[in-house]
Amino acid sequence: MKRSTIVLVFMFVIILFSQMSLYGLKPIKLATVNWAPYYGENLQNQGFVTDLAKEAFKRAGYSMTVEFVPWKRALELAKKGDYDGLLGAYYNEKRKEYFQYSIPISSANVVIIRKKSLMLPNKLYKLKDLAKYKFGTINGYSYGKEFDNATFIKKDVSPNLETNLIKLYKGRYDLAVVSREVMLNLIQTKHPEYKGQFVELAPKLVENNLYIAISKKIKNSTKITNDFNAAFKSMQKDGTVNKILKKYGM
Repeated sequence: MKRSTIVLVFMFVIILFSQMSLYGLKPIKLATVNWAPYYGENLQNQGFVTDLAKEAFKRAGYSMTVEFVPWKRALELAKKGDYDGLLGAYYNEKRKEYFQYSIPISSANVVIIRKKSLMLPNKLYKLKDLAKYKFGTINGYSYGKEFDNATFIKKDVSPNLETNLIKLYKGRYDLAVVSREVMLNLIQTKHPEYKGQFVELAPKLVENNLYIAISKKIKNSTKITNDFNAAFKSMQKDGTVNKILKKYGM
């Protein structure tokens, strides 16, 4: 081999390795559902939770991407390791079998709503008071331990929140369980005709934390979770979390 060729090959290898060191973040592919204002494929930077997670993973040495699919599909494929994990998952004991959970990165208020025309006494409710009513829920969602384990509740499943609200409005459900913030965003951006048509029952059902859930089927799931946690804590400490939230008016 000519000396000039050797030099060119050597220079190419040096450039290649320098680029790898510059861009050599380990890829992480998460799945989630469109869930504005928290995350969504058409939101600015795919939503503030996505922005927070990407920054934390970047600090930890990973390049995070996210695919938006129906939640049930995201959950099942992440369990098998087809995705590295879930963005914005609630915690429950059944899922712990399949996922390593990060520290909380945000939270959502889970509430029970009724159509305004359905007259119910104004009082503080316990779930057993509502046993005779039909509830709208979403396929694959967890609503907190109390509701998930309430076998006396009549639960019907919809594929997404929008379908849930449509069925509630049309009287196919008596009540629905929703994230307050996501419901209000959907009404504001897509269904203004529903404004003022639903009433929230008191008290709220639960405030659920949102987590990164890394599949136990992938290699180094514990290390990835610990790396993310350390990076997110550093973001909380140096003010980056508040800075990102402020950017989105949160």
